[in-house]
Amino acid sequence: MDPSMRSFHPFAIADRSSATYVCEKQSSTADNSSSVVPQSTDDNDDEIYFGPKVFALLIGIDEYQSTGVSNLSGCVNDCKDVEAWLKESFGSAHINMLLNKAATAQAVTNAIRAFASDRSIDRDDLIFIYYAGHGGQIPPLEEWNLGSKRDIQIRIPYDFDWQGQNHILDRDLSRLISNVAEAKGENIVVILDSCHSASGTRDKEVGGTVRCIDVPANYATTVSLSKADFMSSEASATRAASATPMNHTLLAACREDLKARETRGGDGETRGVFTFNLFRQLRDRASRSWTYEEAILSLGTMSQQYPHCDGINKDRYLFRVERKDRIFNLIEHGTARQLKAGLCHDVQKKDQFLLFSGPNLSSSYFGEAEVDVSYNLASDLTVPPDLPPRAFAVKAIQHPVARVSSFPFQIQESLKRFSWLPRLGVDITSKPVHVRVADEDLASFELVHQTGSWVKLKYLTAGHRLAETLLRPWPIKVIEWANILQHIGHFFHHLNRLERNWDPDPAVEIAIAKVRNGRVIDDRPLRLGPDGVEILADDSTEYGFEVTNRSDHPKFFSLFYFDMSKFSITAMYNPPTVAEGEASPCLEAHESKTIGYGSDVDEAFNFDLVKAQTNDLGYLKLFYSDRYLDLLHIRRDALFLSREDEGYSSLRGIKRSRLRYSSPQYYMPADSSTRRLAALKIPIVQIRPLD
Repeated sequence: MDPSMRSFHPFAIADRSSATYVCEKQSSTADNSSSVVPQSTDDNDDEIYFGPKVFALLIGIDEYQSTGVSNLSGCVNDCKDVEAWLKESFGSAHINMLLNKAATAQAVTNAIRAFASDRSIDRDDLIFIYYAGHGGQIPPLEEWNLGSKRDIQIRIPYDFDWQGQNHILDRDLSRLISNVAEAKGENIVVILDSCHSASGTRDKEVGGTVRCIDVPANYATTVSLSKADFMSSEASATRAASATPMNHTLLAACREDLKARETRGGDGETRGVFTFNLFRQLRDRASRSWTYEEAILSLGTMSQQYPHCDGINKDRYLFRVERKDRIFNLIEHGTARQLKAGLCHDVQKKDQFLLFSGPNLSSSYFGEAEVDVSYNLASDLTVPPDLPPRAFAVKAIQHPVARVSSFPFQIQESLKRFSWLPRLGVDITSKPVHVRVADEDLASFELVHQTGSWVKLKYLTAGHRLAETLLRPWPIKVIEWANILQHIGHFFHHLNRLERNWDPDPAVEIAIAKVRNGRVIDDRPLRLGPDGVEILADDSTEYGFEVTNRSDHPKFFSLFYFDMSKFSITAMYNPPTVAEGEASPCLEAHESKTIGYGSDVDEAFNFDLVKAQTNDLGYLKLFYSDRYLDLLHIRRDALFLSREDEGYSSLRGIKRSRLRYSSPQYYMPADSSTRRLAALKIPIVQIRPLD
């Protein structure tokens, strides 16, 4: 059943005064530690357990000091329900609740700032921030002629007034959370049940109070905001010229042009539609194995609100630091077999997948499946008749993309038992190759190893600037070799796919800029072409990027960095997940988006070399489309290890500290059309500065 069609029955909630306290959960088990992969419990066990402890700030405002701000009815109720859920779901819940008069602008900012200095919070402990109340956005003055919409979003505390005092700009909220993340890690979730924008306080079409205020057109002057404030990337979390932090995960009630609603349930209690539905889903036992994006996708439309999940860590398990492995896509069992991947993940009709009984290559193999129809988030498959009810799939690579020579003969023979190995995209041969090859269609390596020592891959592809890289200690098990080859095939498949002769007039272009403190220090960003760019690789030189849509049509895009030293794929920009609804493009026609600069909290990127290198080569890969896309599943952690005792430092490549993220984009309705995807591949030559 569509969650938006379910009846609305709020939970009855007892009254409680605003307070800070700790609730220790009573448990029959002695060990409250959470596992890396969520484990299921007995069918009779209805208890849902997310972790040993949580540090929470709950903000709920129904009553406002200013008579010019309409009161609400469900925000305090929402906070109390979230409070009850926290006590149900965590071993120890450290909760600070700010309700109504207690939720002043100063109290809210002080409470968030306090997380960073709280000695009881260890790094990567869960920090949980919830806000229910009014939101709004400040428009730029008309005489500034900024063109596309660049409103600055605000949260409305209890003591807000129309003279420009006591509001909370979203950019200030972002800065506060960035400081917390720097001190305590990125296991931070922020849940906002308020409007990003709207006019008035009633929704005439669907009924129910909405959580927003109408900000006057000249309010920017009242609060002393300049034109430059609206042009920076921190101005708003809703437009392409903005970015939201990547150091936390945001769950929001609606997109920027819609309204977060509250309404009265059958028991007479008023609740926020988003909060009620979200925490009803989180009380479901199945939610223990969900990621943040899966939680949002479970919600449905909810009266045209279109909740969204924003953040580079949206594929982490809920309230954990562990990321869900997206190599294997679960196949649904039913009248038709469906893959949990679709058009927005670049799964097309006729694509082929290898089928396994479990989420790893060591499980039983059942053959191949082909995509019959691809929808937005799922695909119909033709599968073998003996496939079990629950199965997993990994995308097959049609043609070899890499070759490894001098492969140990005994291991090569052992790998032959895996009939699916050639479909991973890597050729292996025991024969040595003594000369550099000029075949640019294959990434070629020679395997170099010594018994009892380390194994290396020596690059043979012409033009590659890295002579060799360490892999891992010898010996390596046969199944580990299969995983290594799968990783290498995946890396070079996505690095080189969609590669074609460079379009001299591409629809989307990318530029690089040397930056400091969020500002460009060169004259202007340098447009990147097929020859790439040379950059300095050290801790002190920072870079940002600007992506521009030169076409007359909106575009979506994802940006990744491919590190040739460790075969990692780092996501630098990727659209968020939205339950349903039409998409807001990453870039409107002739619009630009900055990544890594634009404000004093938007931190840039560093590039680094291992100690043994003087230069190296990596690649930026910009995927773009006229339809919504979500390619976060292609990212990979480092495959290779480093060895300090041989003069190698940690293989860092591109580095981020407090990254920021894209504006909220939205999931498009399912369709079976072909999705047109294009890409730009730009070499980044890294040079070690002279001492």
